[in-house]
Amino acid sequence: MELNIRYFAIFFTISMPLAIADGNHGSHGGFTKPKERRANIVSDQQIKNTTDENEIHGKMIQKKIIADFDFRLKIVDVKDSVADGGSHNLLVNIKRNGRAQHNLSVTAKVVYLNGLKKSKTMMELGDWYLAGYDLGKEDKYLITILFKSADGVNHSSSINYPNL
Repeated sequence: MELNIRYFAIFFTISMPLAIADGNHGSHGGFTKPKERRANIVSDQQIKNTTDENEIHGKMIQKKIIADFDFRLKIVDVKDSVADGGSHNLLVNIKRNGRAQHNLSVTAKVVYLNGLKKSKTMMELGDWYLAGYDLGKEDKYLITILFKSADGVNHSSSINYPNL
């Protein structure tokens, strides 16, 4: 019995500081929750291929100015891009004053013909933001991209795909 008490004391002594330290990572501590990463692993070469100098292949479906942001949306077949779930990737490039905007909160929302809605946080990939969706050739979709600029203002753009 005395041996069990010693093991318990050792376990308690080791685990208590770990439990206390882990408790400080929440909303009350000084640490912020890291961004969740997608299941796929993106290579350095794939990131390099998504910088502005190396243009992404794919169909440009929207290019417009949104509150001083140069906004570009492309759809790329997944075989020509990073697999992120689905048959196609939505790729968004957001620039201001000619410079790509990084670390923005960007969300893609797709409404399918049958009314189904899917929303994903887009992952940053070089100068682009990416999210994968199943987009069949025979269907039509409403694609909405929402992003929050560094000054905290929300912006959005919607388009029917393919264009009606």
